[in-house]
Amino acid sequence: MSTLLEADVGQMRLSAGEQSPTSAAGCFNEPRGRRRGQQPGVLYVLAAVEDDPQETIAQAIVKAVGETYQSARGSLTSRLIRAIEAGSAALLQDNLSLVSRSPRRGGVACALVRQDDLYLAQAGAAVACVYQRGALDCQANDEPGAELKQAFGRRHDPDVRLAYHTLKPGGSVMLASTDLIQQTGQETLAGALGFANARLSLDSLAAALPTGEGVALVLAVRGRGAPSSVRPAATAAGAIHERPHPRPRPVAPREAFPEEAVEPSLPPAPAGPTLEERLASAREGVRRGVAAAGHLAGDWLRRLMPGEEGPYRGDRRPVDRKLRRQAAHAKEPNWRWIALGLPAIVALVVVGAYWKRGWDRQAQYDDLMARLDEQLAIAATADETTARLALETALALLEEAAKTMPQSEEVPRLQDSVQEQLDTLNRALRLEGVEPLYTYPATGEADQIVVHGTDIYVLDRLADRVYHHRLDGSGTALASNEERLLVRRGDRPDGTTAVGDLVGMVWMPGGESHHTGALLILGRNGLLLAYEPTWERLAATLLPASETWQYPVAVSGYRGNFYILDPGLQQVLRYRPSGGGYTTPPEHYFTQEKPDMTAAIDMAIDGFIYLLFQDGRLEKYLAGDPVPLAISRLDKPLQYPSAIYTAPDEEAQFLYLAEHSFGRVLRCDKQGQLIHQFVIRGSDALNKVRDIFVDEVGGRIYFLSDNQLFMINIPPS
Repeated sequence: MSTLLEADVGQMRLSAGEQSPTSAAGCFNEPRGRRRGQQPGVLYVLAAVEDDPQETIAQAIVKAVGETYQSARGSLTSRLIRAIEAGSAALLQDNLSLVSRSPRRGGVACALVRQDDLYLAQAGAAVACVYQRGALDCQANDEPGAELKQAFGRRHDPDVRLAYHTLKPGGSVMLASTDLIQQTGQETLAGALGFANARLSLDSLAAALPTGEGVALVLAVRGRGAPSSVRPAATAAGAIHERPHPRPRPVAPREAFPEEAVEPSLPPAPAGPTLEERLASAREGVRRGVAAAGHLAGDWLRRLMPGEEGPYRGDRRPVDRKLRRQAAHAKEPNWRWIALGLPAIVALVVVGAYWKRGWDRQAQYDDLMARLDEQLAIAATADETTARLALETALALLEEAAKTMPQSEEVPRLQDSVQEQLDTLNRALRLEGVEPLYTYPATGEADQIVVHGTDIYVLDRLADRVYHHRLDGSGTALASNEERLLVRRGDRPDGTTAVGDLVGMVWMPGGESHHTGALLILGRNGLLLAYEPTWERLAATLLPASETWQYPVAVSGYRGNFYILDPGLQQVLRYRPSGGGYTTPPEHYFTQEKPDMTAAIDMAIDGFIYLLFQDGRLEKYLAGDPVPLAISRLDKPLQYPSAIYTAPDEEAQFLYLAEHSFGRVLRCDKQGQLIHQFVIRGSDALNKVRDIFVDEVGGRIYFLSDNQLFMINIPPS
């Protein structure tokens, strides 16, 4: 049973050691009725953003997180992840509007409280800590690397970490900026949270950090009805407001366990019996109970035994004994026959109940099968949309039938048959035999792949490094599992300019700019790296006019031209080759009406330019003018795509879209009509897909998912 708890809440902004209220925190009530019998909780949100003195960006992040969580559907964890992704998108939107190329760093931490359940979620430069029973648990302790902080506000899908705790009275929960946690030692932090009072905890932290910087929110948990000197948290959704209190002198913390505390004002309880006396009394009660049970059992057995009844034993007169026995039998029931018949009656009742339960189960199963036949009949004659709905209903009926009659051999066979019909209708091909070729370090996130022949290049835009792999002679495995870094942050290939944030890479065939073909890697500071595998040579140049860029997110190439997608500029920049490189300023691809590219995440070019957006939109352009394009024949519309791939017709006849929300890769013609959708049988590898590369000639898809490299065979179109 859940403990009845409540919490008082305090929040502060610490600047040069001075406390003030902060608007970077908020609380949001969960909507009621999400699940029957489930009590709605309260979501507390804290946003930390650098270079945000008015906290306007932090307020926007808090609002985006809270409102997205309230409106999202699905499991609790998926809603928390979607909410934090919305906060990251809010910061990303602000970063895209910056003229400077240095985006703001930020983060968000959330605490969802449902009775005594505590769910924590955090991303970027914010941390959640829990202090209970003298133990401090900070989510920052196992952080793989500082690079993870950069993902929040730089991508639409930041790294989100989740945790669960059971709340105890006297515990405290703290959401704070990472900078504030780093300035506070573990002992000082534990001491401050040990007050079990939000206001005192914040005051103690401020007193311990005379030059501290950061924001914090503290929840002090207590049993319902327990007294508190701090006003309870606001119940309405939105910002948390409180009256600032004067800072007290630092006081030694106390351990607070209200459920075990003894009220000192109560009089001592009167002395009771000693332990020996209580045990003696219990032993006597047990002895008497056993004796009584034995007496009753013996009497019952004597009545069941053939022969003389108790009152007439020893009476040797046959006639009197017979008469008295008959009289006793006339007055008392025949226990012998009852004892013999009782097991049979019980057996009949059990058999009857079992038979009825089996009959009910069979009747329910027959009803499900009859409804199944109706849905299959509809699917056989209806249009595509109605048939799809009927087959999905049929699968739901079969799932219920499997629970009703688990020993049935008919249900699995029917499930396979219906699923096969539904896959045919949805043009779904279930692939098998996927195993990771390589796993990358946890401090990064591999998220772009380029394949040329037997060479595989993987870009980690979080750790800013490029890996180089090579397939073995069979073409099904890597020639070596050793880590080979082609480029890493801090390298100076030209001897002067250091490699910094990496944007993307593309293979550029040989031509005017590179005679033998090269891998082009772009840095956010304008540094363009060209790797020629034939000579194993890496050259570096600075692209002209790179100071005008705002926030490039992807690159591509076509017939020697180098393209950069910059949503901040609302533009696609085109660099034309000249003089053996790219030495002239870029052209703007959109010269007339520019589309809104704020949410654009990827780009592909085959003569047309395809722009992929985070919300599932796909747009197609030729010479800057829009070309009609709509993905058709989908059973489920695009929701959260992650990558797009195509190439000129001589390399790729189709358009490919990766979508992690449904764990699939779509193969469409270049007018948008669905040809196939690939899913992997018995694996969720595509559920976290970051990027894809398709080799149509070799019949393979290479993809990156969950920081791993995969390769899987696909059938021809």
